[in-house]
Amino acid sequence: QAASEGLDGDAMASRMDEILRNPPEDIRLAAIDAGRYQTFTKPLGEGGQAYQSVVNAVPILRLITPFIRTPVNIMKFVGEGTVLAPLSKNVRAEFAAGGARRQMMMAKIAMGSMASAFAADLAARGLATGNGPSNPDTRKIWLTTHQPNSIKVGDEWVAYGRLEPLGAFMGIAADIQMIMGDLDEPDRQNLATALVVAISKNVTSKTFLRGLSEAAQVMGDPDRRGERFIQQFAGTAVPSIVAQIARVQDPVLRDVRDIYDKWCSRVPGCSETLPPRRNIWGEIIVLGGGIGPDIMSPIYTKKVKVDPVSDEILRLGVRQQMPSRQIGGVELTPQEYEEYSRLAGQSALKELTKLMKRSDYKTASDGPDGLKALAIKKVFAATRAEARGKILGNREFRDLRGRVEDRDTERRTKLRAPALSAPGSIQLPTSP
Repeated sequence: QAASEGLDGDAMASRMDEILRNPPEDIRLAAIDAGRYQTFTKPLGEGGQAYQSVVNAVPILRLITPFIRTPVNIMKFVGEGTVLAPLSKNVRAEFAAGGARRQMMMAKIAMGSMASAFAADLAARGLATGNGPSNPDTRKIWLTTHQPNSIKVGDEWVAYGRLEPLGAFMGIAADIQMIMGDLDEPDRQNLATALVVAISKNVTSKTFLRGLSEAAQVMGDPDRRGERFIQQFAGTAVPSIVAQIARVQDPVLRDVRDIYDKWCSRVPGCSETLPPRRNIWGEIIVLGGGIGPDIMSPIYTKKVKVDPVSDEILRLGVRQQMPSRQIGGVELTPQEYEEYSRLAGQSALKELTKLMKRSDYKTASDGPDGLKALAIKKVFAATRAEARGKILGNREFRDLRGRVEDRDTERRTKLRAPALSAPGSIQLPTSP
């Protein structure tokens, strides 16, 4: 300001001191606006204010979107630093203003571009991840060797997802790199599609928008997603600080079946009473720690794991579900399912390791419909059948065997029962 008034030397210093002691109204307001912009606390626009009014009128919506202003401002900030910047009214206004405002906006776009380019390069070399695969079956295998929204540092994955807004720039770029790698050559020309998908995946993965994202998924598929959504809300009854203490004391991911289990999994001492959740290889899933004190660290870490079998399945595009929670039409208890998934997973990993070393496997055709994929699926089917036989023959689970036999007897009885016929109709004989 002093320089724009044509001052220099002692006069400029005196004027600067005067401005600092008693700033003019326009400078004071500009400083407040800049502070709000940098701390993501600017007032909401018309759309944001309208949604805020709805949330205030319907308090239960606070459980879905507890925060509104800060997340909206973060997403605006991120959008202004990507190729979507020209669509922003604020960006266009800053460029039109010229001078320092235009230079600041150009610097911001450059910063976002550099962060995105850095993350894309790391992702291309396998040193960074985005949100990961969307398909749940593929994602379960991917998670055995990766951590979402992380970079590889030495022998650890270090999460960047909560370092906003830098994390959003990096996450979008890493997701674009992964999506482009999964597309066929003709589809790779459509960068716009990859960009839209990457942004939507990155935004919906944020903790402050996860409630809204999951609510939208429930409305789209209430039968499949409704129960899990209710469980998530049940967990919010336990304060976050208590849940963090439980995670530090018991970092094992637990198998949650109902609302009580969800609540129990977040309470210190209670979580250890639940059976552990196992991955597709029958290994117990242990949550990683953090940089600094685990109880307050937003930066999660996970040891890098070398697993050629998982890498090969991901390369081929084979989709394999977790073992069923039923045997012979009988629902397994949590303890029974844990043992079944342990037996099936460990056996599958052992047999697939042998399979992938064979010369005939190495020369077989690739792809999700190739001979390699077919051989892998046969191993999964065989090892799970073997695991079912082992658990049914285990005396510790004799109650399960009894339930399966009772179910089988009931089914046979129904097949032998004479069919009911309407008056005047012909009764067909049933097979013995």
